[in-house]
Amino acid sequence: MVLVSPGEEILAQHINAKMDADGSNVKPGADFIPDSGSSYDIGSSGVKWKDLFLSGTLNVGTAVVPDANGGATLGNGTTGFEYVYIKDTSNTDVYRIEVVSGVLQATLVP
Repeated sequence: MVLVSPGEEILAQHINAKMDADGSNVKPGADFIPDSGSSYDIGSSGVKWKDLFLSGTLNVGTAVVPDANGGATLGNGTTGFEYVYIKDTSNTDVYRIEVVSGVLQATLVP
């Protein structure tokens, strides 16, 4: 049985999930898989999710975190990226991280 308030839609025929009594959280009891690959978004540029809490492996395009060495593989696993940019925790400084002649370098971006 599915109870739906007036004006709400049922998004799927079969849902294995629980909802908190106040409706604040939906807790799936099974995998959440779209009906076709690379077709749907979670959030949008104007309406974003705040935090994401995960365990296991994160696969985003060709990036894999953690990779087989416990780090991150960025790129196609063969050539990778030439460099990456990171921000410090104060969100003010940006650093370019790259390997030059076998040496890892971090350069402050002006």
